[in-house]
Amino acid sequence: MKRKGKGIYQYLQSEGVLETGSDEAIKAARKRYWAQYKAAWRRNKRNTSKSFEIIMNPKEHARIQGAAKMHKRSSTSYIKEAALAYSQQLFLVPDITVVYEIKEALSLLSYALHDALDESYVNNGNLAEVIGIMTAFETKIYPLITEPVLLEQAIRKALQQKPDYQNELVNLINNTM
Repeated sequence: MKRKGKGIYQYLQSEGVLETGSDEAIKAARKRYWAQYKAAWRRNKRNTSKSFEIIMNPKEHARIQGAAKMHKRSSTSYIKEAALAYSQQLFLVPDITVVYEIKEALSLLSYALHDALDESYVNNGNLAEVIGIMTAFETKIYPLITEPVLLEQAIRKALQQKPDYQNELVNLINNTM
């Protein structure tokens, strides 16, 4: 017979409660074993990982929960991923599965176009041109979905392209404050 808890079995044997102990003594020894085991696990976890404790008021908590729900993550994983993404000036994609579905749909469309390619279209060049457009579209859209431009970068780019937007932007900011 294979024993699942070799550690606890060895501990109970070393304590001598298996042969001579009552049910109460075995329960007490098991309790001591698990207390020691959990303490050692926590000590090891603290040495290998770091944790943070944050305190939020009810409004902040509701805001985090809402954002986590929108991103289809638990509150703790949302906080961790958002903080790491922000520290690298990246964006946390609201629902990565949707992004992958879009990427898959684009890939399937591209493959379908490749499959539809026959000699008459190759010679004509029409379908090959469409495939080129689809491939370019696929390579452009994936980074836009997964790594959108920062608002500050978008504003700077718009102002470089059309400097007269600066007056409109200043008016907009002044009117909203």
